[in-house]
Amino acid sequence: NTLDAKASALLGFEVAIGIGYATLILNNLSGTKKAEGIIGLGTLSLSLLFLLSITWPKKYMTSSVNIFHHKSYLNKSEKDLYLQLISDSQNAFSKNNAKAKRKSRVFKEALILLFVATFLLILSVTAKFYV
Repeated sequence: NTLDAKASALLGFEVAIGIGYATLILNNLSGTKKAEGIIGLGTLSLSLLFLLSITWPKKYMTSSVNIFHHKSYLNKSEKDLYLQLISDSQNAFSKNNAKAKRKSRVFKEALILLFVATFLLILSVTAKFYV
Protein backbone atom coordinates (compact mmCIF):
# COMPACT_ATOMS: atom_id res chain seq x y z
CA ASN A 1 0.00 0.00 0.00
CA THR A 2 2.86 2.37 0.75
CA LEU A 3 4.41 1.74 -2.64
CA ASP A 4 1.06 2.41 -4.32
CA ALA A 5 0.76 5.72 -2.44
CA LYS A 6 4.28 6.77 -3.46
CA ALA A 7 3.61 5.80 -7.07
CA SER A 8 0.34 7.76 -7.05
CA ALA A 9 2.08 10.86 -5.71
CA LEU A 10 4.81 10.60 -8.36
CA LEU A 11 2.16 10.05 -11.00
CA GLY A 12 0.53 13.37 -10.09
CA PHE A 13 3.92 15.08 -10.04
CA GLU A 14 4.77 13.74 -13.50
CA VAL A 15 1.45 14.88 -14.92
CA ALA A 16 2.11 18.35 -13.48
CA ILE A 17 5.58 18.43 -15.06
CA GLY A 18 4.16 17.31 -18.41
CA ILE A 19 1.41 19.93 -18.32
CA GLY A 20 3.88 22.63 -17.29
CA TYR A 21 6.24 21.76 -20.10
CA ALA A 22 3.41 21.53 -22.63
CA THR A 23 2.29 25.02 -21.53
CA LEU A 24 5.78 26.36 -22.22
CA ILE A 25 5.84 24.77 -25.66
CA LEU A 26 2.31 25.90 -26.56
CA ASN A 27 3.25 29.47 -25.65
CA ASN A 28 5.98 29.23 -28.29
CA LEU A 29 8.93 29.66 -25.99
CA SER A 30 11.62 30.59 -28.46
CA GLY A 31 14.99 28.97 -27.99
CA THR A 32 13.53 25.74 -26.66
CA LYS A 33 15.63 22.78 -27.68
CA LYS A 34 13.23 20.43 -29.41
CA ALA A 35 15.35 17.25 -29.27
CA GLU A 36 15.79 17.34 -25.50
CA GLY A 37 12.14 18.22 -25.05
CA ILE A 38 10.86 15.36 -27.18
CA ILE A 39 13.20 12.82 -25.58
CA GLY A 40 12.33 14.22 -22.14
CA LEU A 41 8.59 13.93 -22.78
CA GLY A 42 9.05 10.40 -24.13
CA THR A 43 11.04 9.40 -21.06
CA LEU A 44 8.46 11.05 -18.81
CA SER A 45 5.69 9.16 -20.61
CA LEU A 46 7.51 5.86 -20.14
CA SER A 47 7.94 6.60 -16.44
CA LEU A 48 4.25 7.47 -16.26
CA LEU A 49 3.35 4.09 -17.79
CA PHE A 50 5.56 2.32 -15.26
CA LEU A 51 3.84 4.13 -12.41
CA LEU A 52 0.42 3.30 -13.84
CA SER A 53 1.38 -0.37 -13.92
CA ILE A 54 2.26 -0.16 -10.22
CA THR A 55 -0.99 1.54 -9.18
CA TRP A 56 -3.20 -0.54 -11.45
CA PRO A 57 -5.50 -2.68 -9.27
CA LYS A 58 -4.20 -6.19 -8.82
CA LYS A 59 -5.73 -9.24 -7.28
CA TYR A 60 -3.80 -10.34 -4.23
CA MET A 61 -4.21 -13.70 -2.61
CA THR A 62 -5.28 -13.92 0.99
CA SER A 63 -4.75 -16.62 3.54
CA SER A 64 -8.46 -16.75 4.28
CA VAL A 65 -10.43 -19.37 2.45
CA ASN A 66 -13.68 -18.83 0.60
CA ILE A 67 -15.59 -21.91 1.71
CA PHE A 68 -17.84 -21.75 -1.37
CA HIS A 69 -14.81 -22.45 -3.59
CA HIS A 70 -13.22 -25.00 -1.26
CA LYS A 71 -16.05 -27.14 0.10
CA SER A 72 -13.65 -30.06 0.41
CA TYR A 73 -12.02 -28.26 3.35
CA LEU A 74 -15.11 -29.07 5.44
CA ASN A 75 -14.41 -32.78 5.10
CA LYS A 76 -10.77 -32.62 6.20
CA SER A 77 -9.56 -33.70 9.59
CA GLU A 78 -8.39 -30.95 11.91
CA LYS A 79 -4.72 -31.74 11.32
CA ASP A 80 -5.13 -31.89 7.52
CA LEU A 81 -7.13 -28.67 7.57
CA TYR A 82 -4.38 -26.87 9.53
CA LEU A 83 -1.75 -28.14 7.12
CA GLN A 84 -3.86 -27.04 4.15
CA LEU A 85 -4.43 -23.57 5.63
CA ILE A 86 -0.73 -23.18 6.39
CA SER A 87 0.04 -24.21 2.81
CA ASP A 88 -2.53 -21.73 1.48
CA SER A 89 -1.02 -18.95 3.62
CA GLN A 90 2.50 -19.71 2.44
CA ASN A 91 1.36 -19.83 -1.18
CA ALA A 92 -0.44 -16.48 -0.81
CA PHE A 93 2.63 -14.92 0.83
CA SER A 94 4.94 -16.18 -1.91
CA LYS A 95 2.75 -14.90 -4.73
CA ASN A 96 2.09 -11.54 -3.07
CA ASN A 97 5.77 -11.12 -2.21
CA ALA A 98 6.73 -11.73 -5.85
CA LYS A 99 4.25 -9.04 -6.94
CA ALA A 100 5.61 -6.61 -4.34
CA LYS A 101 9.21 -7.19 -5.45
CA ARG A 102 8.26 -6.60 -9.10
CA LYS A 103 6.39 -3.41 -8.19
CA SER A 104 9.38 -2.20 -6.17
CA ARG A 105 11.76 -2.79 -9.11
CA VAL A 106 9.42 -1.02 -11.54
CA PHE A 107 9.08 1.90 -9.08
CA LYS A 108 12.85 2.33 -8.95
CA GLU A 109 13.04 2.27 -12.75
CA ALA A 110 10.23 4.85 -12.98
CA LEU A 111 12.05 7.08 -10.51
CA ILE A 112 15.27 6.93 -12.55
CA LEU A 113 13.31 7.73 -15.72
CA LEU A 114 11.67 10.67 -13.93
CA PHE A 115 15.08 12.11 -12.99
CA VAL A 116 16.37 11.70 -16.55
CA ALA A 117 13.21 13.23 -18.03
CA THR A 118 13.30 16.17 -15.63
CA PHE A 119 16.95 16.82 -16.45
CA LEU A 120 16.24 16.72 -20.20
CA LEU A 121 13.20 18.98 -19.90
CA ILE A 122 15.19 21.49 -17.86
CA LEU A 123 17.98 21.37 -20.44
CA SER A 124 15.51 22.00 -23.23
CA VAL A 125 14.23 25.25 -21.71
CA THR A 126 17.49 26.62 -20.31
CA ALA A 127 18.55 27.50 -23.84
CA LYS A 128 16.01 30.36 -23.74
CA PHE A 129 17.58 31.86 -20.64
CA TYR A 130 21.22 31.59 -21.70
CA VAL A 131 20.91 32.59 -25.36
